[in-house]
Amino acid sequence: GIVPKELKIARVLPLFKPCDRQSISNYKPISVLPILSKIFESIVVHKLNGYLE
Repeated sequence: GIVPKELKIARVLPLFKPCDRQSISNYKPISVLPILSKIFESIVVHKLNGYLE
């Protein structure tokens, strides 16, 4: 039931949408998570799906 804090930390990068580069509303935030976090999430989803089926 507990996820380590290190796996919750993400880098947030602005991704440009094609329009005016000067407007802040033309950027959307993208979260880049650590690879261990993605592996952990995949394992949890697999186990949870098996349990629910």
